Amino acid sequence: MMNEIKMNAVKKEIAKKININIDKELVSTHTWKTYLWIAIKFLFIFYIATLCIAVFFVSHGIESILLSVIMGASYLFIVIVSLRKMVKQLPMAAIFLAAPIIPLFMLFIVLSLIPILHWVA
Repeated sequence: MMNEIKMNAVKKEIAKKININIDKELVSTHTWKTYLWIAIKFLFIFYIATLCIAVFFVSHGIESILLSVIMGASYLFIVIVSLRKMVKQLPMAAIFLAAPIIPLFMLFIVLSLIPILHWVA
């Protein structure tokens, strides 16, 4: 942790001396492990939220319109907020790498819920 802080301070001093604006896109102190952890947290949140809404609709159906609308709105809120948080934390290069991979894993997550929903129902 201290090495990263020292490296950031040195990089900023060098950038000031040669008049370069250091941006998070150009110089990043994070490793691939932190980017992977950010993506895993998003996928875990997506999995739990999708499981909850799927179990709700399997057990209750569309009998209660008001509860269905509230559950759908809360699901969208959770997914959108976590997606925005992930996009804000990742640099542009990591977003370009994650753009084709994350939706594929989201599809795998939804498909993996089918046996769980059969067991619940």
